[in-house]
Amino acid sequence: MRGTLSSFGLLATLALFTGCQSIQESQNLVPLPDNSPPQPYRDLVVRARFQASSANEFFYSNKWKELEETGKVLGQTANLVGKATGVPASREKAIMDATAQLAQQATNLRSLAVAHDEKGINACMQQINSLVREMRIEP
Repeated sequence: MRGTLSSFGLLATLALFTGCQSIQESQNLVPLPDNSPPQPYRDLVVRARFQASSANEFFYSNKWKELEETGKVLGQTANLVGKATGVPASREKAIMDATAQLAQQATNLRSLAVAHDEKGINACMQQINSLVREMRIEP
């Protein structure tokens, strides 16, 4: 009986954690309000990484509308870095340059998704992934 309760408790905790994680992850695909306060840089990096990964998945699955929307949200995330808190001072210029390019690539991604331009999207996603990597916290 005791082992059954422990297993049940573990499964319930795992289900709760997974459910919360899925909700939190799906929040990364929703645009932030235009008047939102400055976000922590670390949170924006996580958000951009999730959005880039989601864009890859949407592209792989030919979910063109979702890919287009993810490009829009990724562009917003890139633009929010300019007013983020906690940007590493030693890499601030490189980060700002990368996020400006990321915003442009996100705009390109939206256009390419509308056109279903698979070759163009593939090249654009390569750039996006590289730029998101440039945003990482560690040098």
